[in-house]
Amino acid sequence: MTFVGLLLVAGITFGSMDSISSARISPDACRDTAAASAATETAGSAIVEQRTKRPWRAVAETAASNLAILAVDRYVLNKDFAKVTWHTIGKNFSLSKWYWDSDVFRTNLMLHPYHGSLYYNAARSNGMSYLEAIPFVVGGSLMWELAGEMEQPSINDFLTTSAGGLAIGEVTNRLSEMVYDEKARGLERVVREITGALVNPSGAITRLMDGKTFRVRKDSDSLYGKSVRQRAKMDMSLLLSGRYLGVWKETESRRLGSTLNLDILYGLPVSGANSKPYDFFRASIGVDFSGKESLVSNLNIIGQLKNWMLKETEANCLSLGIYQNFDYYCTDSIHAKTPYKISEAASIGIGLAWYRQLGRTRNFQELYVNGVILGGALSDYRANRCRRDYSIGSGCSLKSLTGFDYNNWLRLRLLADMKFIHSWKGYEDEDETKQYIEYSVMGDRGNVVTFLLRPSLELSLNRHWGMEASAFYVFRDFCYRYHAQVSSTAYDYRLGIKYRF
Repeated sequence: MTFVGLLLVAGITFGSMDSISSARISPDACRDTAAASAATETAGSAIVEQRTKRPWRAVAETAASNLAILAVDRYVLNKDFAKVTWHTIGKNFSLSKWYWDSDVFRTNLMLHPYHGSLYYNAARSNGMSYLEAIPFVVGGSLMWELAGEMEQPSINDFLTTSAGGLAIGEVTNRLSEMVYDEKARGLERVVREITGALVNPSGAITRLMDGKTFRVRKDSDSLYGKSVRQRAKMDMSLLLSGRYLGVWKETESRRLGSTLNLDILYGLPVSGANSKPYDFFRASIGVDFSGKESLVSNLNIIGQLKNWMLKETEANCLSLGIYQNFDYYCTDSIHAKTPYKISEAASIGIGLAWYRQLGRTRNFQELYVNGVILGGALSDYRANRCRRDYSIGSGCSLKSLTGFDYNNWLRLRLLADMKFIHSWKGYEDEDETKQYIEYSVMGDRGNVVTFLLRPSLELSLNRHWGMEASAFYVFRDFCYRYHAQVSSTAYDYRLGIKYRF
């Protein structure tokens, strides 16, 4: 539902605009970016200051979202884990009950972060800032772990829900605010309200409670009103691709498929006007039409939390910042071999960004060094009690994004990303006689290094349409504590048609 909403965001927000795209090159790129960001910030800040903070209503909405999900799980889906009693809640309040759970990859490292975004937006839509919303995400996650399931509270669920919820929450918050327009009427208004609700359900509930859903005003109170959006530096593109996916591990397995990706670039990291968390972010979400378990093939976010300009001229911009990173990549197996599963769900670090304008060309380089509080990677030895095919742990990552644009018709990109994850509690370290809901493991014990390399080439056919070719390589080396070391190489070639809004 969220992906459908994001597609509608792209269409109705930018369908009639002729002058916004951070990928379009202007003679004074750095200066123009700062001016546009300043305009957005000024208008946005003025509206935020008018918002009334309602912390207790945010608490109520956070609790209500947990209770609603629990009710569906128990009374509609009849899930065993939802059969919560006062006895199970009381037991969960013991610190000794916290454990590492073994749910499937997408649940632990993608769905739980999305769940956290509901808590976050319950707070944001009730006037809280990014920092003020953090306790609501942490509190909502704690409530779910202690009282939302009969199982023991999960350490990994708490971390991914809290950290990932911040990243997904702020992105969906900003995108939904760009959709709403209380001056709109008729079918356009209906489409805008439905789109905003799909992207940000918590925000839509708050709008309904405030009476904004059906209210018509002469001046829209959207956080980023249409007049500001027309000047804002934002780029959204949709890519429909054919896919050739394969993996080499002793022997080769491969298949054909198709994907749909939505990419969003909000602002630039080298603007001195960036004063609030996520005034700059990159976001990408992909759908694999041939996927069964892995319908969502990727979800990636880089969000700037703090920015310091080191150099700012008409031709060169250099900045240092603090960034939050969220990565999720997942594929189905091919003939019992899985190409890749990669996660960086809870991560924070520093980033250096450099942009240079030279005539009709623009070069940029972004470098991120992160501490990974919790991440995950594909593992190979699946003859374990949980039949689990991944391990989680902590570590670090080093990410580089290089770009070259020429006159808006040629775009070259190179992503290089190295992730190191250490898992310190494996199956051999746990008591096999424990019940499943007490069986606490991180997967296979050991160290895994995953290196991602993605070159891409985009050629524009006109202002909106273009073609893109890309190759995605995943080199994985897992050094196990109790098993032989395993290395694998996966490749993901794509060729598709792109539409820029």
